[in-house]
Amino acid sequence: MPAPPRYGPPDGNDELRQYARLAAATFAGDPETMLAWVRNLGQRNIRLLRAGGEIAAGLCLYDMGQYFGGRSVPIWGLAGVALPPHRRGQGAGRELLLANLCEQYAAGPPLATLYPATTRLYRELGYELAGLRTIARLRPLELEPGQADTALRARPLEAADWPALRDVYARFRASENGCLDRNAEIWERLRHVPPGTLLQGQVFEGPRGLEGYLLFTLTRREGSMRLAMQVRDWACATAGAQAALLRQLWVQRSVVEELTLAVAPHDPLLRGVMHNQDTRIVETLAWMLRVVRVRDALDARGWPAVSAQAEFTVEDPLLPDNRGPWRLSIESGRAKVRRARSAGVLLHARALAALFSGFASVPALRRTGLLTGTARHDAALAAMFAGGMAWLPDYF
Repeated sequence: MPAPPRYGPPDGNDELRQYARLAAATFAGDPETMLAWVRNLGQRNIRLLRAGGEIAAGLCLYDMGQYFGGRSVPIWGLAGVALPPHRRGQGAGRELLLANLCEQYAAGPPLATLYPATTRLYRELGYELAGLRTIARLRPLELEPGQADTALRARPLEAADWPALRDVYARFRASENGCLDRNAEIWERLRHVPPGTLLQGQVFEGPRGLEGYLLFTLTRREGSMRLAMQVRDWACATAGAQAALLRQLWVQRSVVEELTLAVAPHDPLLRGVMHNQDTRIVETLAWMLRVVRVRDALDARGWPAVSAQAEFTVEDPLLPDNRGPWRLSIESGRAKVRRARSAGVLLHARALAALFSGFASVPALRRTGLLTGTARHDAALAAMFAGGMAWLPDYF
């Protein structure tokens, strides 16, 4: 039997177990828990680099979408990038990621997203910081309940509600740049909580169905009768649902001392609870984006209802077909992407990623040197890529 290629998916259960052990060692995880996670993802979503008769590096893929401009753009979410200690600093990680990038360019979605352990390597491969994941901590005692919407009914989550939760989430998050169009694996992860804890949920129901939901766990604080609440997920498709959610958080004040939840820094919910400085952002994680195929990525995302046109030359050292001058025209929210003869604006692949997500402005990219050349199209680029700052409530 011929040996498996240097790069590719696991060649059976033995390599799957090897990668699970490697990932557990890299991220200080439990090997059996890691093996269950890897098996759930499936061999088709694992990529390995082999060298010297062993696994030199490995990663896993989440095939899903990410919302930009109100539309879901297909992505590969990269996670679990793991190397044995004796392989680090020798180029195995770069070789693995470059092979994966070439595979994605040839047969995958037009965008790649990941949470980096280090930005240097990924920037060498054309990734750039494109958004944040922020966790806020607040005290229910400091909340104000507000006026409840009498047309909405709050009730406990039932098993039959999960399909409707997906619909509410999509209605709520599709307008927010960077939020995932979650796949089945991400949704399933919400159901699994640490041993000894209970997943609880409330839904907010109106005459036409669910308008919002809240998923959370409670843990007892050490040496105290008080509890800590961790909000695992939430969504509010209407103003009434947001008021109902705030009230549900407020009624926990008799037993919950503090709660944490993922929330965008600019989210109206956060502004609604920040009555004093007790509300704090306690964790911020940056994620990175890579535009893998320029034309497909620009065709797939949504656009504002403006009329604008810009020409720019993409500088992509690793993917030659992305290079060269492009003309992007937007008319009433529809894009036309085609090759141009020449362009005086030079846009590095990293700059395109940050601009694509809305994380960096045109002037900011000029200050970093990732956008150079004539400023004639700066206003058009700013108008076309305008939108809220990208963020991501999920971690993968």
